[in-house]
Amino acid sequence: MKVNDSFNQQLSYSANNGPRITLVSPNIVDKVSAPVNIFLKFDSSPTGIEPNMGSLIVHMKGFITLDITKRVEKYINGKELNIEDAKIPKGKHNILIMIMDMQENYSERLISFIVK
Repeated sequence: MKVNDSFNQQLSYSANNGPRITLVSPNIVDKVSAPVNIFLKFDSSPTGIEPNMGSLIVHMKGFITLDITKRVEKYINGKELNIEDAKIPKGKHNILIMIMDMQENYSERLISFIVK
């Protein structure tokens, strides 16, 4: 893990009994420009159980919470979620990713970033 990756991990929280959720992009250390590429990888849980991609839930959290799972399903490829050129407005954004493995062990990760 690179130093920046370690710092990125500290800028979000996660519960890690289920699949490991790795943020590839955006780089949440810096403000990002729109459109935004959001790329996540889902790896086996600490016990080696594969992620259940059918259990993936994605919420945009703010004044109200929006379930955007149906909108992002088409961007799932294998064990990756890769949304290219997302047209996200300026401001602070919080995306909550929730997933279980094949034995229903749960993980979540809150990703926060600012679009300039």
